[in-house]
Amino acid sequence: MGRDPKTLLRKFHHQRRFSVVRTWLNLMRGQSAFGSNQSVSSMLAHIFKPSYLAQPYAQFPAQVVIHLGQTADPPIVSLSNGPKCHPACEPWRQRSLGEVVAAAVTVPWVYGRADGGDEFFDPVYTRGYRAALKEASLSGHPTLVSTPWRSGSKGSIQFVNCFPGRHPKRDMLRDFLRLTLNLPNHHWADDLYAAFES
Repeated sequence: MGRDPKTLLRKFHHQRRFSVVRTWLNLMRGQSAFGSNQSVSSMLAHIFKPSYLAQPYAQFPAQVVIHLGQTADPPIVSLSNGPKCHPACEPWRQRSLGEVVAAAVTVPWVYGRADGGDEFFDPVYTRGYRAALKEASLSGHPTLVSTPWRSGSKGSIQFVNCFPGRHPKRDMLRDFLRLTLNLPNHHWADDLYAAFES
């Protein structure tokens, strides 16, 4: 594999022959495009040092809270090493940081498991996301939100714009098409790096 980041990111998603056809067949069957979040884990391993990703989440302070989406109720749950941790998330305290981050950024219809059995995923893709974001803004705790819709801060929330262009919906669709068709996309790689580095 070459070391060019743009080439590597494409190879993480399309490692086998006919992967483009397989990806679109998955989508037509109502499954996720790539069938798992292994591509996400590979990207994380490329961007961050192994020792950083391998550290147990249990080592993080109690005030670090990660919000995760789930198909069960409630749709959004909190993972932390303090009292804010939802009971369903408590076993994840012993997972590595890499596993936690991969779950938190998994987009179900892109990287979700083929059987829909992901335990947790990006909370943006749940029905309770807006209410949870509003609740977080009222808590007064510093909160970091990656979003394509805005940047800057509002109260205790810092928004990081992961699609800084003027037309985020169009840019997301373009990036998704290029990703699934295994076409070069320098903007997508740059946006990915920006999102994780922030």
